[in-house]
Amino acid sequence: MLAVRYVIEKATELGKPVAINISIGMNAGPHDGNALLEQYLDDAATHWKNNIVVGSGNEGNTENHTAGVVTQGGEARFQFQIGENVTQYNLSVWKSFIDEFQFQVIDPSGRQTPRLIYATGPVQYGLGGTKVYTTFAGPSPLNGDEEFAIYLTASDPTKPITSGSWTVVIYGINVIDGNYNAWGPTVEVTGRNSYFLRPVADTTLTTPSTARLVITVGAYNHVTNQIAPFSGRGFGRNDSVIKPDLVAPGVEITGPSNTNTGYKVLSGTSMATPHVTGGVALFMQWGIVERNNVYLYGENLKTYLLRGTKKDVPGVTYPSREWGYGKLCIENSLDILRRQLIF
Repeated sequence: MLAVRYVIEKATELGKPVAINISIGMNAGPHDGNALLEQYLDDAATHWKNNIVVGSGNEGNTENHTAGVVTQGGEARFQFQIGENVTQYNLSVWKSFIDEFQFQVIDPSGRQTPRLIYATGPVQYGLGGTKVYTTFAGPSPLNGDEEFAIYLTASDPTKPITSGSWTVVIYGINVIDGNYNAWGPTVEVTGRNSYFLRPVADTTLTTPSTARLVITVGAYNHVTNQIAPFSGRGFGRNDSVIKPDLVAPGVEITGPSNTNTGYKVLSGTSMATPHVTGGVALFMQWGIVERNNVYLYGENLKTYLLRGTKKDVPGVTYPSREWGYGKLCIENSLDILRRQLIF
């Protein structure tokens, strides 16, 4: 947040438009555009002449998200696998505060906590060699929803937490909506040996890519014309926001190495996002600096990017959870802008 503030203030001081690239993401937050960081970015996007471009994350195929529905008087459960030599693990369940759920955590050997209720507050239980911390938070001042968080650590700090299949049971006490979503840590944090056993690929956008006024970028393979399997999928939780906005090439992209050793080939939405950020900078140069369209920033510029996207993938309905409004095409967007200048 401080970095974004500094960049925009410096651009304002210099009297220059600015394109900001954010190629980072995390699984913390409600994934609905209302995380504190996302609200800050939405506010920052309205200051001066800027566009903030954010990667949708690489969680599309990492199995770190699940979702389901709990019925009145019923129960639902999901399982997550803890791999060998994992020293800590955390997950968050987000739900409507209107619903009253109770939770129970069961370890791989069948040891279980009591039913956990909102009034209990933060508690700690020992299940075998693992400490289980749980807490409720909410209603959130940002979106009014409730978070139930679980933190696993080893009782002996020199040993890992219990590996195997853990279970979370959710009991529907007073249910109106019934929907829940759960996220574990990103693959960058835990690797691939800890995951949900019934993963849901939709709603795997990382925070802050569900911010409403940023340009959210997914990744596709420009050789095969297929979505990258890792690309974070939309939409926001409870379909709160249509994200990603568009996609750009993000598979096997050659670029300068950050270790001062020439070039390297990498894949990820961190490779796709700079394609769009560079395009935004070129549009600002053409529009604002060269005075062809001095209002070419913010939602104005974003709209031209989305209108000019290529929508040439058979069988896809736009906006799509994977493709957004389509593939970045600077040529198409610029042609639309030039035609408007003629008229």
